[in-house]
Amino acid sequence: MTSRLSIRALLVTFMTAVLIAPLTSSADAQSPAAGTRPLAETMPTCADVEAGRFKARGSSAMCIDPQAPRLARSELRSKASSLGLTAADGKAAADFTGTDDDGADGADTPGPLAVDCPANELETNRFESCYLGEFAFVVRLIPSQQVIGRGSILQVVYGYVDNRARRMEHEVRLSLYQATGVVRAGVLATVLISCTTSCTPTTTPPPQRLPFRTTGYDSFRALTESPGTTTDFTNPVAMMTIQSTAPNPLVDEIGPRADVRCDSTPNVGPATGGCVYYRYKPTYDLSTLDPNTEEVAWHVWWAQNNLVTAWGREGYGPALTRTRDRQLIRDNRTEACRAAPSPRPPGQSCDEYPFATTHEGASKNPDFSWHMIDARQNTAEGRDYRRPWYTTNRLLENDQFWVRIILPPAGAAAAPDWLPPSRA
Repeated sequence: MTSRLSIRALLVTFMTAVLIAPLTSSADAQSPAAGTRPLAETMPTCADVEAGRFKARGSSAMCIDPQAPRLARSELRSKASSLGLTAADGKAAADFTGTDDDGADGADTPGPLAVDCPANELETNRFESCYLGEFAFVVRLIPSQQVIGRGSILQVVYGYVDNRARRMEHEVRLSLYQATGVVRAGVLATVLISCTTSCTPTTTPPPQRLPFRTTGYDSFRALTESPGTTTDFTNPVAMMTIQSTAPNPLVDEIGPRADVRCDSTPNVGPATGGCVYYRYKPTYDLSTLDPNTEEVAWHVWWAQNNLVTAWGREGYGPALTRTRDRQLIRDNRTEACRAAPSPRPPGQSCDEYPFATTHEGASKNPDFSWHMIDARQNTAEGRDYRRPWYTTNRLLENDQFWVRIILPPAGAAAAPDWLPPSRA
């Protein structure tokens, strides 16, 4: 049976090695996450330790206890909020803004921390992501299996991608909010970003000691780039390594991998390329209150409410699918406006929905609508609104999106009389 003195000796040894000595051995601290040891070797469960399946390299071992009590989802969010982990600081994405075809700043990109941070679930928009989780661990003596420390770390990972350059930024916030025994002295933590394809770190956060906290957190910021010009699915994930008194570190992938695509497709933003969370379907807003697009918006509203399928209307029909095939776009326009008057009435042009720049256009889909509308509005909507929006969101071939119509306060009752009667 191990005495209290031996536990105190382990604690003193750890505090001397970690808390007093300078953190000069960053390579050693990073090596588990960098892959110098198999991940399974650094992630033993406490059942593995008890059964002797984990070969301890010293008199104690860190292990994961799947049976350890964890916070419920609502409690996890509440605790993270009380510690300050989910408070927006606006720093990480300050320079990550949208662009149009001319390289000017776009207005459609969300601001920093626009996503919510759900518990145990990765949430993204087109440019940002957030994950909130909890990591619980135990320190045991070997071979007695006596528990000499427990700890729980709240983890928040904010991810940001740049749609103007092939780069990503991650901020990992960690808070050791529960600790007993030797863990109350804190743990040494390292954070690295791992990608499924090549990514180059430009800023790697140094190891930090995580003290036991009742409020606040420790922040790790990492910048990575996707080299080259090919289209890469980098799918990054933050890797946390922690070290306590036991000689074996624990490595944790914080949440699921994010679906990030970096590309340098010609004529999509600047030549530096860009990255997006490509599985997220962005929403293109058209307003009936905007005098530059009101007739287009009303036509799309009518089509979404009267065609057999509510194309692009989220919650009612399927998303639209972008095409950049010039021939298909021409074919869609020709087919959609085949029955339109020729020559066109003065000041008017033929507008089609679904848009000609989608795979749901008229040449491939008989369920479409056309209408004669103000020519200047028709041109402005495509050139000044939708094309820059496509570029800002880096919508490539087969990327999907929604279309939302902003109505006046009176709603459908305010529809103009030039539209056919609506079933909406």
